[in-house]
Amino acid sequence: MRRFAILLVCLSAAAQEKEAALGKQLAQDFRSHSTAIDNPTVQKYVDALGQQLADQMPDRRFPFTFGVVADDPCPSRHAPTAFPGGYVFVPAALFLAAGNEVEFAQMLAHAMAHIVQGFPKLQNNKDGPLIYVVRSCDSTAIPIGLTATQRAAESDADTLATEVMAKTSIAPSDAFDEVRRILTPRVRPKKPPTLRR
Repeated sequence: MRRFAILLVCLSAAAQEKEAALGKQLAQDFRSHSTAIDNPTVQKYVDALGQQLADQMPDRRFPFTFGVVADDPCPSRHAPTAFPGGYVFVPAALFLAAGNEVEFAQMLAHAMAHIVQGFPKLQNNKDGPLIYVVRSCDSTAIPIGLTATQRAAESDADTLATEVMAKTSIAPSDAFDEVRRILTPRVRPKKPPTLRR
């Protein structure tokens, strides 16, 4: 699978319609390079949890669309991939890496916060092209001039995700455990360390 470390996209204007079109295009490209988990129980769970979080998000401009993928574009953190326009893709590995439903929901809320707050944008002048800096897994891939912008965006997303989580009643549940059981065979188990004798 191709990695989405950072995407810089030039647009002629910052209109919401163009942001939605950009997100749709990026989501289609992501889908074409990843393996979807096609399980109604898993999808229903992610949609319900995502909607519960979305109901607490301020100033939503887009409806959220969730997908679960077998691929893990960010194996160091198992972070969901978020795109403008409300598209969020959750790696199956996050279900296994999260200690419980609360940790899972916090990661999902963080990805959603990036969408709600808008991705960092750079523009040299009012009429110049607008550049969206789409969420990065590996901060080393970010050009030097954008690192402060990306750090601020991550901090802002953490803050909003924490505020959203505080407004919900999400707690560890049997539904999360059931989804974890469904996904366990799909996620490659880590090899145990080799013991020397």
